[in-house]
Amino acid sequence: MCNEVGKYPGAAVNFAMMNEPSMPGDDITQLKIDFINILAGPPDAEIPKEMGKTVSGQAYGYKKSIKDAITSPALTFLKELQIDYSGTGSDEASGLPPALAFQKIVKTYFGNTQEYVDWSKKLAAQEERGIMIEILQQKAVQLNLRAKEDRQQEQQEVILASLLANQIQAQADLDANTKGAAAIANEIRKKMNEALNKSANKAATPP
Repeated sequence: MCNEVGKYPGAAVNFAMMNEPSMPGDDITQLKIDFINILAGPPDAEIPKEMGKTVSGQAYGYKKSIKDAITSPALTFLKELQIDYSGTGSDEASGLPPALAFQKIVKTYFGNTQEYVDWSKKLAAQEERGIMIEILQQKAVQLNLRAKEDRQQEQQEVILASLLANQIQAQADLDANTKGAAAIANEIRKKMNEALNKSANKAATPP
């Protein structure tokens, strides 16, 4: 238990913290890492090598693979989000996290912003070679935007597929439990009928 309130109370369990701009090594970046680790939970327990060949060991491995397939896309998305808004320490020449640095570039080439006005003035004073370079840079930003949109759509599809797989697995477990409960109930009913028949036969037999 904590003895006192921290600098960012509750931040390690608050998803909104993932979108806070930060840089590698600072407190907010560490909170983002803590948030992902809390969601991921502790590592799964290892099983002895000799147990891996048993039925129970194989069943454990199968369930673990299903769990990993369901949780991995979400954890991957969170890690990418952390890198976008915190960086890795090796690519922040602008002094901004990648997401904010890219937003600044987008504002320069598109939209009604001061960055765009300044860029337009600079472009007007450029010679032909300079204009061609700026056009190529603008095209590169457009391609990057398209790639980011495609990547987001892929992430959404993977996460939706994971949710669907989780629902299917949950329904399969429910069906298995229902069948198991029905089998137990039938067995109990069978035993009760046997006991009742035995009691009735005994009562009908004259002494």
